[in-house]
Amino acid sequence: MLYNEVGPDKIKDSITKGLEGISAVVQYPCPTLFPSETVAFDAPSVKPHMLRELIEALGANVESYSRDLQCYGGAGGFTRTALSDAITFTKKKYDAIKKETSAEFIVVSCIPCVMHLDERQKGLNTGGSNTYSIPVFDYNQILALCIDLDPKEVASISFILRDKLIEKI
Repeated sequence: MLYNEVGPDKIKDSITKGLEGISAVVQYPCPTLFPSETVAFDAPSVKPHMLRELIEALGANVESYSRDLQCYGGAGGFTRTALSDAITFTKKKYDAIKKETSAEFIVVSCIPCVMHLDERQKGLNTGGSNTYSIPVFDYNQILALCIDLDPKEVASISFILRDKLIEKI
């Protein structure tokens, strides 16, 4: 709806705080892409663009990397039936983001994705390390911050601290 009915241009015109100078990566939720001929959310699913353009409308630089379209490891029953494999899957994704981009946050359009990606980083940071600390936001949260809503009301619950990014905005 935000892309097709409101549109990136109107969103860009409505924000009071932009994301200029801030880099992000996108995690497209698997059910919005595959199978593309069935869901038809963002066709073609081999080169989705809607969420990317919505984030760019907020002023962020959206970076690409080798595992852009890879599942994040939380799909369906994957975490319930093969948790260690799901963690390994997610770690590979995070390692690619860290190695190949300068992303300061990840944007998704799915609350379970936000929860999984945030919680998985907490689990990867064992022994007090802070190796994995890329804040994860639902697009609506970032949009709310950019139209100057109170961060405590729209973006306060997470394991990975969001304060630095919120201060930049």
